[in-house]
Amino acid sequence: SETDSVTWGMRYYHPSYWFAFTSVNWRRQDLKNIAGFGNGSEDFWLLDAGLGYRFPKRHGGVTLTFTNLLDEDFVFFETDRAAPISPELGARLEVNWNF
Repeated sequence: SETDSVTWGMRYYHPSYWFAFTSVNWRRQDLKNIAGFGNGSEDFWLLDAGLGYRFPKRHGGVTLTFTNLLDEDFVFFETDRAAPISPELGARLEVNWNF
C-alpha cells in the first residue's frame, strides 16, 4: 500500500502553564492486494484537539487529547504501529513526570 499524509496544526501556550492544541490530518491510501482490504483507495480527514497543563520548571505534564472529533468513518491499513489511528471518536489521557 502507498500512503500520503499532510498535517496542519496550532498550539497555544499560556503563561499559567496551560496549553491547547488542534490538528487536521489528511490521509490518502492506495490499497493493492492486501488481504482483507481489497483494492482501491481511501481518502479522509482527521480532526484532533486537546488541552494540557505543563508542570512548573518543565517537570512533566498532563494532556487530554480527543481524536477523530468528526467521527470520520474510514478503512485504513495500519503501516505505523507506533502511532495507530482509529476510525472512531476517541480520547487519551497522558501523564508524564520528569525528574
